Formats: sequence, structure tokens, C-alpha cells
Amino acid sequence: MNTTWLKFKVWTKFTLISIVLIYLIVFVLANGSAVIDTELNFPLIKTYKRPNALIVLLLTGVFSIFGWWLFRTVFKTIRQLRDVRRRAHLERIEREHADMVAKAAKLQTRPDSTE
Repeated sequence: MNTTWLKFKVWTKFTLISIVLIYLIVFVLANGSAVIDTELNFPLIKTYKRPNALIVLLLTGVFSIFGWWLFRTVFKTIRQLRDVRRRAHLERIEREHADMVAKAAKLQTRPDSTE
């Protein structure tokens, strides 16, 4: 019974991946010679006059992935800095509390003066 579901799952994945690959091949073949009539400027990189549409799509995808990665990294770093500050604050409070308890223990250990 388990092998039947496993086979179904494997063949479903294989079929979906095959469909996506066939679509990508057809897309590239159909748009291989397509050009964009406007000028495309990438600051500090290059200026394209009548660029190929596939190059525009590829560069847009690469820049968007890099942008999201940078965005995520910045917010992770901010979260880590907040966590470090919070931990340092808690450690300082624990040290101060331990010092107060130690001082209070010193004050409470007086010898009895009932003699």
C-alpha cells in the first residue's frame, strides 16, 4: 500500500517537473529573438540599446533575488543585535541581583549577642 502512494508521488513530481521544463524550453525558443525597443540602463553596470528580452528577464530575476536576500539579511542582523542587547541586559540584571544577595547575606550573618 505504501509503495503505491510512493509511486504516485514520484510520478506526479516527475510529470510536473517535465511540464515545467517543456514550458521553459518552448518559452526560450519562442522569445529567443525578441528585443525590447527601449534603452535599458543598469547603473554602474552597463547600458543596453535594444536588449534581448530574455537577458532583461534574467537580469531582473537575479537582481530581485539578490535584493530579497539583502533585505532578509538586514532584518536578520537587526533581530540578532536586539537579541544580543537583551541578553546583555538580562546578564547585567542577574549580576546585580547576585551582588545584592551576596551583600544581604553578609549583613545577616551577625553573631548572636545574647550573652
